[in-house]
Amino acid sequence: MSTPSTLANKLEKFKEQYYQENKKKTFFTKSQKKDCAEKITQHFSVDQLLQNSIYVKESVLFFDYPIIKRFLHPTIYQSVIDHIDNHIFNLLTNHEMIDITIDMKSFTVTAAQRYSDLIQLFCSRYLQDEQYVKRIHKIYIHNSPSIIEVLRSMFSHFMSNTAQDKVVFLKN
Repeated sequence: MSTPSTLANKLEKFKEQYYQENKKKTFFTKSQKKDCAEKITQHFSVDQLLQNSIYVKESVLFFDYPIIKRFLHPTIYQSVIDHIDNHIFNLLTNHEMIDITIDMKSFTVTAAQRYSDLIQLFCSRYLQDEQYVKRIHKIYIHNSPSIIEVLRSMFSHFMSNTAQDKVVFLKN
């Protein structure tokens, strides 16, 4: 496993090359971002990308959005969920309580819309089901974006009230 910063640099260089070869559009970039993400998952191992962006340290599940945003697209959502499922299963097998830490640096409303299906699936699976929620100590949101209240309203109905009470927003 390479370090997340090394991978982030490789992904940034790949993205820059992609946009040199495919003139970056000022408007309607959703399809272009998706195409770039698909190219990244064709060039890099999806397992490697997931290992460096969604990982465990002790009893904490970490999500590194600045890396995830480079490669996330609907075709790999099931791989992402499978990866998270494996981590959650292992964490809950070995720890009574777990934390979730999410670095949301550069997360936007358009990103929330782009990844809405995956976010809803994650929330419905882990933040609505009391068997999981009762084993989550806290959900730490680092670098919470200024639009966090908009995001909260978009996804709160996919989370139990208990899970919502466990969310801690941190500005870094």
